Amino acid sequence: MTAGLPAAGLFPRHATDIAELVPLRRRTFVPAAQVLAMFAHEAPLDSDRFFADLDGVVDQGLLGE
Repeated sequence: MTAGLPAAGLFPRHATDIAELVPLRRRTFVPAAQVLAMFAHEAPLDSDRFFADLDGVVDQGLLGE
């Protein structure tokens, strides 16, 4: 729906500005307290099982070996 629209600017209709498109700023930093709150109700992570699962699907070798 927004294909072809500029990233920002005013949109006139009959010589009257009817809308302004303003880009949203994306947060690149999330406070630690917010992250902890998001995962507070999740089950604890079993690190041995987690790394065993990773080892099962990730090739740890160098390319070309």
